[in-house]
Order: sequence, then structure tokens, then C-alpha cells
Amino acid sequence: MTCKPTSFSCGVLTKPYKQGGTIADNMLRNGVGAYNLEAWNKYVEHGDNLIVAPNERADRGLHPTQKPIKLLKALIELTTQKGQIVLDPFAGSGSTLVAARELEREYVGFEINEEYYNNAIERLK
Repeated sequence: MTCKPTSFSCGVLTKPYKQGGTIADNMLRNGVGAYNLEAWNKYVEHGDNLIVAPNERADRGLHPTQKPIKLLKALIELTTQKGQIVLDPFAGSGSTLVAARELEREYVGFEINEEYYNNAIERLK
């Protein structure tokens, strides 16, 4: 039996830490590897563990699985610092790249579908 995912969810990539090190070591050395508490408090409404990100009109219609910019900004801000690189290997309509740009991160995206690629380029102009 082969188990294949039916959808692709957002994932976060961070710089790997050295063998024998800890996530805390990585955070102290590279500034990544743990979430930013100030950013967390900015995106949660009641001090719980739920990020509220409404699906605004601008967050719909360009791709079947288009994500809200506010959610992507939260995930990016929680795990990266200004000037770091955000990679989206399945860029779709470019929502992750737009969020990264708005947060002053460098960004790289790949998209195989020409229509979605063109939408992403337009959004980044």
C-alpha cells in the first residue's frame, strides 16, 4: 500500500543544526530554529496557540489552494529574520513571496504552471 498525501501543506524550513547540537544552539548561532515570541504575540488574539488569519477577498481566486497573506506573514515572521531567504518550491500564485517581500525577506519561488507563474509575477510587480 502506498500512502500519498492528498494535499500539500505549508512547511517551514530552517537552517539545520550541527550533529550533536540543539535547536537552542542553532537559534543562538544563526538566529533561526525557534519561533519569535514578539511575533507570536502580534498574531494571536487571546494569548492561546491559535493564529487567526481571515481569508480576505484578495486572498482568493488566483489559485485553488491560495493561502491568506496574513497567515503566511505570521509563519514567515515567526521563523525568519529580515534579510533571510524564504523558499517556496510550489509558489502557486505567489502569496508566500508577496508576504516575504512585505516583511523585507529575500524570496525564491518555483512554479511549473504558466498561468499561476504569471499571476505571481504580476503580484510581485
